[in-house]
Amino acid sequence: MKDIELKQVAKTIRFVNSLSFDEMLKIYDRIFLNQPHIFGHVVVLSHVNVPYEMIGHVLHLLLVFYLCFSDGESIKFPVLSEDELLSIDEDTITMLKDFEKHEPKDRAIYMKMSTLNYPEQNVFAYMLGYLKENGFTDENNQFNKYCIISAKNIFDCFCKLRRNYFEKD
Repeated sequence: MKDIELKQVAKTIRFVNSLSFDEMLKIYDRIFLNQPHIFGHVVVLSHVNVPYEMIGHVLHLLLVFYLCFSDGESIKFPVLSEDELLSIDEDTITMLKDFEKHEPKDRAIYMKMSTLNYPEQNVFAYMLGYLKENGFTDENNQFNKYCIISAKNIFDCFCKLRRNYFEKD
């Protein structure tokens, strides 16, 4: 299995940015039907009072991940198990705790270094850049933390699904 090419990531981002609200809703419905646990990572944000504008950014990333990892919905993934989801959650919490040890000025360097050691580097780099560009890494508050955790968990879920899909062959 080779990583998703940067060209494909850019194409997917342009496509997502061109979608109307109704078109996005149709894709969100398919994500919910096919991966309800992954979609739940976004839904839970509203239950901890994350502002809707911030949730919108996580929804944007969900669309990009879903379309990138499923090759424009041509790959149908099985639903992740609860054990797989718990393992991903634990890995994310560990990474975030390590991230918080760094001074804010050093976090950008830490994020770049993380990208080099991560699967699907092009998609991961987009996620990190998007979160930084939209202010999620500027201030260490609960809402930013929840959104970062949610985005990374969603990313990791799709990495696992894609890896499992290609390893089964």
